[in-house]
Amino acid sequence: MNHINRGDQTAISEEVQNHLEDLLQKVQDFEHTCLEKELLTAEKIAQLETEVDKKVVEFQSQLHRILK
Repeated sequence: MNHINRGDQTAISEEVQNHLEDLLQKVQDFEHTCLEKELLTAEKIAQLETEVDKKVVEFQSQLHRILK
């Protein structure tokens, strides 16, 4: 966000910044969950891809609400 606002941190409210940090933590937690999976079969990979797709949509929706 600071890159978008060219380093102007005053352009981001503290509340928005907190929401963004929470969302980033959720994304990182999900990433760790994906990386910790045991050996993946083709079926498990397909399930994981579906789960990732759903999470991407969820995270995008949350980001959109935060930035409104």
